[in-house]
Amino acid sequence: MDQISEIDGVEYDRDLPLFDGDHFSGVFDPENPDARKSLLLEIFGLFREECGSRVEAVERFLGQAADTVYRENIHFIAGSAANLGMARLAGLCRGVEQAIIVGRTFDLSACRVALRSEYESSCEAFSADPLVR
Repeated sequence: MDQISEIDGVEYDRDLPLFDGDHFSGVFDPENPDARKSLLLEIFGLFREECGSRVEAVERFLGQAADTVYRENIHFIAGSAANLGMARLAGLCRGVEQAIIVGRTFDLSACRVALRSEYESSCEAFSADPLVR
């Protein structure tokens, strides 16, 4: 997928990996790849379910970025993505959070597009990684 355009007022590193499998190094028993795969797929399923609905909520959101509901959804996605090693998606959400905290204005529409793109790309990268194949 092509890189998304910059979002004025939101800073994040577009060169971060979509998925960093090294995030899980040392967490799983290397002698039991089936257990690792099973657990990762279960966690990923929960991520898709919970964060997918949060991404949709952000896409439907019509208020201001400083609104609590918007911030809570972005924060939830940031933490969940970071926990799964989805560095770029987490970075985007943290950049949005930081912009809100310091009072920077930014284009919510461009943010919606970026969030959907990074979410989908991160999910594709996770699914294609040898850790879960």
